[in-house]
Amino acid sequence: MNREQNEELDDLFDIDRMEEEVKKVKRRSILKLILIILAIVLLIVAIILAYLFYTNKKARNLAEEQVEFLTTANEFYKYPNTIVQTSTEVEDNARKINVSEIGFKLLKDRFIPFTTTTTDIGSDGNGATYPTIEINHMNKEKDGDTYRVGINNLTSGNRLAEFYHPNKNYKTLKQDPDNLNEMPKNTYLEMAISFDKAYSSEEVKEMLPSNIQPTFFWLDGYDLSKDIDYTTPTFNNELYGYNNPTTDLEKKFWTNKIKNEQDYIKQMKASNFYFYSNGSLSENEVMDGQGKSVYETLKNKSDKGENLVIGISVVATKEDLEKIVDAKYIRASSVGVISNEVDAENYYEQTEKIN
Repeated sequence: MNREQNEELDDLFDIDRMEEEVKKVKRRSILKLILIILAIVLLIVAIILAYLFYTNKKARNLAEEQVEFLTTANEFYKYPNTIVQTSTEVEDNARKINVSEIGFKLLKDRFIPFTTTTTDIGSDGNGATYPTIEINHMNKEKDGDTYRVGINNLTSGNRLAEFYHPNKNYKTLKQDPDNLNEMPKNTYLEMAISFDKAYSSEEVKEMLPSNIQPTFFWLDGYDLSKDIDYTTPTFNNELYGYNNPTTDLEKKFWTNKIKNEQDYIKQMKASNFYFYSNGSLSENEVMDGQGKSVYETLKNKSDKGENLVIGISVVATKEDLEKIVDAKYIRASSVGVISNEVDAENYYEQTEKIN
């Protein structure tokens, strides 16, 4: 065996060199494995981020749709004399939408917290609504007189104005004007006035004294032919009707100016929502209610020349309201929220919580 062959043979069995080559192979394998693992991790992260982005976007779209839905509903089915502030929040981890509504009663220049409603919606569109009531019934004193400020427990009906349909019988009918002398002086009273029959909005304005103006018109969009219980004053929550802003502050917040009952019908038609007498509503002709829709009921009555206004809400002092105590057109009346000079700090100016 020549020298060159011996060297080649030595190189072949060079233990140090073999160990070095093995180390190189191991390093390349480890690096390759690391790159593969890194690629997998990056792919998983990318998938997770894409999923989070998609569900976040979906959740926010649902939130926007829910706000649009609530805004539309509040245009036609509402608490009288109420401003509703809506806000949304998307919980990134759970992919849940939190939609909050805060209602304020506006009595001329005075804001009173009224209701709050929270709706939790999952990214699948399913959720639940949790209404709560802001209770403010503090007693304050001035000049020896005790005043009950704000509103009492609404769940008992106390300080919550009640409305009565003219074509239904009730066990009792509230006649709060008979008790106006019990109210403190210099007090703004929210009063629900239920009529003995349906009138037009123009007739209503002519019937009332010049110093009392309706803040809300209640319309008869109810299909009474269906089996819906109206024998108790259940019309003490949301009502079908429209605001009638008269002060600059009311015009600032009640921006959707509906001119009259016919304009209300047109705007309800244009909303693409279907409202029903039982308070349910749906969109795009998805039937979710009982009987005819409120739009159909109002439109049919209007086409027949029937009057549509069956009640109003007014805000006035007890001295002003005493002038209509004996009015024959009043079937029932009920005092709701009150506010007097003791708590006359303007909520809007003091807190700036209302946009």
